[in-house]
This record gives sequence, structure tokens and C-alpha cells, in this order.
Amino acid sequence: MIEKVKFYQERTIDQLLQLENEEGEQEYFVKAPTGSGKTYMQAYLINQLINKYPNCKIIYQSLSKGSLAKQSYESIEKYNFQNIVPYLLTTDKSKEERLTIPTNYNTYFLPRDLNKDKGLLKNPLKDFFTYKTRNDQKFLIIDECHEAHTNIDEYLPFFDRVYGFSATPKKEQLIPGKYIELSEEECEEIQLIKTKKIIHQDEPTYPSIEDKEHLLDWTEKKVLQSLEDFEKIKKDYKDTGVNPALIIQISNKTQGSYQKDKIVEILNSKGILWYYRDKDGYESSDKINELKGVNRHKAWEYVRNNNSNIDVIIFKLAINVGVDIPRACYLLQIRNTQSETLDEQVIGRIRRNPKLLEWYSLNKDKQEKLLIAYVNGVEQQPTRDVKFVRRKQNVFIQTTELINKIPNQLRNIDELNMKKYENQEFDIFQLKEYWDKLDGRIKSSFQNINKKKWIELCINVDLINKQSFNYDYTGNIKKNGDPVGLQEKTFYRIDKDFREIEKWNWENDDKTIKYSFESYAEAHIAEELDKLGLELWGKNFYNKSKIRFEYFLHQKGNILISKQCPDFFVVKNNKKYLIEVKSLKSTNSSSQIDRNDYAEKVNSIKKAYNEISKVTKQIMVVIVEQEEGGWISYVYEDGNETKKYNNEKLDFLKINNY
Repeated sequence: MIEKVKFYQERTIDQLLQLENEEGEQEYFVKAPTGSGKTYMQAYLINQLINKYPNCKIIYQSLSKGSLAKQSYESIEKYNFQNIVPYLLTTDKSKEERLTIPTNYNTYFLPRDLNKDKGLLKNPLKDFFTYKTRNDQKFLIIDECHEAHTNIDEYLPFFDRVYGFSATPKKEQLIPGKYIELSEEECEEIQLIKTKKIIHQDEPTYPSIEDKEHLLDWTEKKVLQSLEDFEKIKKDYKDTGVNPALIIQISNKTQGSYQKDKIVEILNSKGILWYYRDKDGYESSDKINELKGVNRHKAWEYVRNNNSNIDVIIFKLAINVGVDIPRACYLLQIRNTQSETLDEQVIGRIRRNPKLLEWYSLNKDKQEKLLIAYVNGVEQQPTRDVKFVRRKQNVFIQTTELINKIPNQLRNIDELNMKKYENQEFDIFQLKEYWDKLDGRIKSSFQNINKKKWIELCINVDLINKQSFNYDYTGNIKKNGDPVGLQEKTFYRIDKDFREIEKWNWENDDKTIKYSFESYAEAHIAEELDKLGLELWGKNFYNKSKIRFEYFLHQKGNILISKQCPDFFVVKNNKKYLIEVKSLKSTNSSSQIDRNDYAEKVNSIKKAYNEISKVTKQIMVVIVEQEEGGWISYVYEDGNETKKYNNEKLDFLKINNY
């Protein structure tokens, strides 16, 4: 049984690695149902990567502040792959210790919520990526990639490859050539997971009238119904070595409190043992001696054990991802999630095979009964969607790359107006904190420096990070191979900024003319371009686009090499225009981007576009919505800049000889 399961799991990863060899993308995704052994697949992937790249570093990012990362760390350690040398990143240290990340490991388990702007891991991570491992190949594995992991985004340029795993990836992650799937059908066929059985579908679901009396009457009815079902199921589990569990998902906040009290009242009246878990801790029946005086983690180990005598587990959102309860076989959902993804994640909790390691000890009848997951009350809602488009004709664009990946000004730090060290007293630990903030490329240029120079660099860290780079692109950009074409088929996310576009180079699959854009500024420019009646123009849709230009990105103290995808292309009078749209208004640009960093990003793109226009003979344009209102178009042709303002912002397309 186990060998058959491993065959499917390892085959999935082998197909993934084969796919990346063929496609050469940076991001890849694995879709596999909950209970299919994603942790083993991740361990196998890590082992294969280390086999191929013995000196590489692998970051494994999981959800939460630590519990899920620790769970993955311990699981992968148990698989005993000899190549994997794991390290669990934490913020635990004594007052005398300085938090640092050692380099004598190859796999680092990073809890997502410990990686934040003002967290203790911020500077050690920056130092690790930009300095300590700057010459090492690096790979990123993201567990539950359907969840937000934006805190790792600033380090993405340092990774050679990114792998996302989820039972419910976002639709835009499921692009042919970028993902591999281990299907539910395959997992059910090899008896790795239970088959989902939806029951009581013909009954009213979550009450539309949200008064307390109605809510509690409906809750009582559903709980009693489920307990009746569950008593029959318990008989099916007799002599299997598994005590089944019924899990009940309740509402959040006030409604959930009312529901929990009603459920506990019903269970206590029937003498049924229960356990309640939320983000703050747990509660349980008074009769459960095994839970008296134990902490939350030990309590959970008992609750999830196949031999636990607890029949009912109550929760809100605490077990939607990353938590194993193989003995759970029945889900009662008495909350309205409005989320298909969340529903599938919760249902996944009851689909694991509870006897996988001892499967052949059961007769066929018992096996069949243990492979049913009963779902009562789930009303799935559609999630955020995407729409696919096809190009009408191809357009070829010359892209570029940087020649010297280190900005030219890097070697002129001594020219900055820095504070001098004059034998003042400094806390050595504070100085090291400053050093950790220093950009890794700057550190690498100072291999042998004396104490005085080191202290001067430390006490001037903010000045150095901000002023040591001037993004001088002159002579530092070259053509990146042959011109590249548009995608034959791509997609965009359905968002709030819609515009009807009558005539451009894309066609929706459903033949409609309404398109969604990423921001008001972008949608506004698209509408204005449409009014010009251009023969050949369109959006440079991000997904799988090869129309990208390398430039220097200054972000949170680091200088990164990034790739800019212009928003639009226009072909007119045998000239090609690449148009980038930016907004300096706080309501339109991302709230997660520092305002100063964003302004620097726009300036860096403008400088890069100026040089790109000279190298490629394409006309590069940056249209910026100003913070105080109004627009400025920066038009670059053959290394020369002209500006157009407000209502004239697209006049560069109206002049025939431009």
C-alpha cells in the first residue's frame, strides 16, 4: 500500500521537475487534495533538488507563527532523507544573544507570520539572502500557496525557482505548463483519501434571518440530525482500531458564541465528549481526564489520535489548513463561509485515510466504510474568477537585460557625506543590527576593512542604503536575445476596474468587450487609447508574458534586479511603443509599498526606459498619475525625453511623424 502511494507521490514531483526543464519558468505549482501526502512530496522535491544542486539553500514557508512550520519540519525530518539538513527558523533567543541564521544547513523552515517588516527575523533574513548566501542557488517552497504570502515577495528575485503547493490553488496558478496535479480520482483509486459524500442537500442551509432564536433553533436541528447520522457511522467503525470523530464548524464572533453554547448544552445532555478549539486555546468536556492540566499542543495530540474517546470537535476557522485529523469522517458546517476554497480546505480535514499504514489489516467491507467522508451543510460559493483571452495577431518586441548587475555607483560610497567615527562608545549588538540592515552587495565590496571603517558603515546605514545607488543605466543595458512575441492565450483576474474596449488585439473567450484592469489609472489609460482608434494595440497581460525589461529595484533597503512588464503596447507607422502606467495617488497604488520606495521605483523605470529606447529603437513611455491630480507622460525615443501633460498625455501617438 505505502509503496503504491509513494509511487504516485514521487511521480508527481518527477513530472514537476520534468516540466520545469521544458518550460524554464520561475514559478510552478502542485495541486493535490488534502490527505494526499503533500508533505512527503515536498520532502521528496527537496531531496531531489539537493541531489542536483548540492550547495543550494531551500526556504520552506508555511502559514502561522510557528506551529505549522514546526509540524512540517518534524514530518520531513521523520522521512529520513539523508540529503536534507533542516533548520527551524524561530525568534527564540536570550537577551544576550543576537538573532542570526546559520549557513551550515540546506533547508530552512520559515513560519510566514514571523517574516514581517518589524519582526525580529527581518534583518537576519535580509542578511541571509543578500550577503551570506548571495552566491548559492536558492529555491522557495510555499505551503498552502492559495493563501497570501506577500511578505516573501521582496526576496523572490533571489530564488532560482519557486514551488507552490495547495489543495485549492488560485485559478491563475493553474496555467498549462506551470502546474502538475495529483487528482482526487487518482488518490481515491489508490485509497489514499476518502470519497466525499454530500448529505442532506435538499434541506435549508444557513438561516437568512439572523435573529438569535432562529439561529439557535436551526443549529439545534442540524446538530441533532448529525448526531443521529454519526451514531450509525460509529457502528461501521467498530473493530477497525479507529474511533471516528464528528467535526462541527460554527460561525465567527457573536453568532459562533451562541452556537457553541447551544451545541455544548446538547452534547452535555447526551453525555457526549467534546473538544472546542480556537486561536486562543481550547475547552473540553469536564469528563475527559486525559486533558486535565495539559497544554494546547498536547491536548490536540490526544484529540487527533485514532484511539481518542472524544466524539465531537468544534471549531471556527482553526483547522482549515495544515492540521491532520485522520479519524474525522463527518463534517457539519453551520456557518456561511462564502468561500469555495475555505469549504474545500475544511472538507479536506475529514478525507484522510486513518489506517493508511495498516490498511491490509482490514477486510474489504471495513475498508469501504472507512473510505467515506460525510459532508452535511456545505453550500459552496464561487470564488474570485479569471477570464481567458486570445490574441488576434502576434507582435514582436525586443526585450533587454542589464549588463552589470551591480549598480555603477556602488563603488563610490566614500564620496557620500557620512558621519565620521571619532572613538565614540557604541553598543556592539546595536552596531551588528545596523550591519544586518546594510545591502548585501555593499557588504560584499568590503571584504577586508578595519574596525573604524566597519563602524562608520554601520552608523551610516540608512544614508548608504538610500544614496549609494544612482541607477546609472548608461551603457549598462543590452538586447536580450531575439524579439519575443505575445502569448497566444492568457488571462486576467476579474477585478473592480472594468472598461469596454471596442477594438484591440485581444478577444475574450466569451466574445464580450468588457475587460478588467488592475487599477483605476491603468483602466483610464486603456479607455483613452481605445478612443484613438489605433489599428494595433493591446494590454501586455502579465501571465506568461515574455515582454519584460530588467531594471534596478530599490526596496526596503535592498537593491534588487527586477523585471518590468509594460502595461500596453502600440504599433503605429512601423514604430513600437511600450507604455507603463503608474499612479502616485495613495488610493490607487499598493498600500503595502512604501511611498518613498514606490517613487524611487518609478524614477528607476524612467531612467531604464530612456536607455532601453536607445538600445532597441522602440519608444518607451511612462505615464504617471500625479499625487495632487493630473497626468504626465514621459516619452523616451532614442535616449531623449519629452513630456506631455494632462489632456495631451497621449499626443505622442497623434503625431504622424513622431
